[in-house]
Amino acid sequence: MTTGRWTTSLVAILVVAASITAQAGRSLPLRVFNFDGIHMADDGFIYAAEGFLGDRLFVIAPDGQVFIQAAGLAGPIDVANDSAGNLYVSNFNNATVSKVTPTGVVTTFANVLPGPAGIVVDSHDNVIVSQYGEGDGDGVTVTKITPSGEVSALSSGGLLLAPVATAIDDEDNVYVANFNEGSIIKISPDGEQEFIARVDAPAGFAIGHMAFVDNRLFATAIAGQKIIVIRPNGRIRERGRAIDEGRFPNGLTYDAANNTVLFSYGFTPVSEIEQIRLRTPE
Repeated sequence: MTTGRWTTSLVAILVVAASITAQAGRSLPLRVFNFDGIHMADDGFIYAAEGFLGDRLFVIAPDGQVFIQAAGLAGPIDVANDSAGNLYVSNFNNATVSKVTPTGVVTTFANVLPGPAGIVVDSHDNVIVSQYGEGDGDGVTVTKITPSGEVSALSSGGLLLAPVATAIDDEDNVYVANFNEGSIIKISPDGEQEFIARVDAPAGFAIGHMAFVDNRLFATAIAGQKIIVIRPNGRIRERGRAIDEGRFPNGLTYDAANNTVLFSYGFTPVSEIEQIRLRTPE
């Protein structure tokens, strides 16, 4: 296992419009941007949500160039794509999910419960959204939105308490992590909940984002300043080198083409996207 920088350059090009085909503006370093959730899509590009203080969705090309894919969002937390290449973004500040077409056209896809956070798309193009909620996190629901925009609760109550991070496996089981107290819950396609593990949550900041990789969950332990791996049997261990003091891993995604887990830091402008190169089998 090795770790390193994903980007080949820290110089990024900012495009001052909602589409990557717009006229380019002046060059800016990547470190001026703040990211929350990041997502490696099938097209080989990374999409990054700006977070609850921002309104933009970025796209990062394999050569490290950064463009604005969409603007005018409302605190974008996480992003996922469907089989047609449309992107779906959870807007924390106005309780909506936005749909962004490959050409950058933004529409409101659905209204959801307050405080939407993590987002994934299943094999039937249903969009699944976790609900952190309001205040210190009063959300207890994971929402399902059909491709036609019909909204219902996939699962609610029970073990759910301010769920944020989401991941999905090949059988459409959804995994969520409660932000404040660190429980990781598996939710079947019919909404049944199963407790998997609990992660230590210093200062109430347990897990930011997750990805399901080869029957394991990779997650960013924000306050713990670790990348962790959770097995189906609940075993938890740290993965990769120690993270520098004062840096808090948050956004995380899996790059299947290169068999790497990519992550970025929260609460600070991003200077790089780091990678953990996996071995197969581990």
